[in-house]
Amino acid sequence: MPAILQVSLTSKYYIKIQIYCRCRDGSQGVSLLIVKRMSGPSLLAIVAALVVPGILFIRDIANLLPLYTNTAVRNAAQSTLTTVADREGWLLSDILVQHVTNDALQVTHRRHIRGNDPEACYVITLKDASLHPCDAKLN
Repeated sequence: MPAILQVSLTSKYYIKIQIYCRCRDGSQGVSLLIVKRMSGPSLLAIVAALVVPGILFIRDIANLLPLYTNTAVRNAAQSTLTTVADREGWLLSDILVQHVTNDALQVTHRRHIRGNDPEACYVITLKDASLHPCDAKLN
């Protein structure tokens, strides 16, 4: 049952929010329409609430951009992570990829155990799947 949220500005200070809920066969639909007079500060708050998370999302995506744009890096990262996880005895679900370049991955490994979960930062080179602490310099 997909829901569609549509937000539009109807006139100078009015905002219209429509939520459509359509059934599988598409024959029936439910619509909720909210029209409210918005003042300048309220409208500014709504715009800020939509724009700020968008900017933060774009910033996080920029760190992982080579995974989305380069198929060779994506395939190398997948095989390297699998190799390192098998070699170190890690679960893939314990690895969080923080940053990606064309030749290395920066990951955080957090073993989920009872009590405090130990966390460590590593740089994994894609060429030879070698593991280095984040503060070590790579040659």
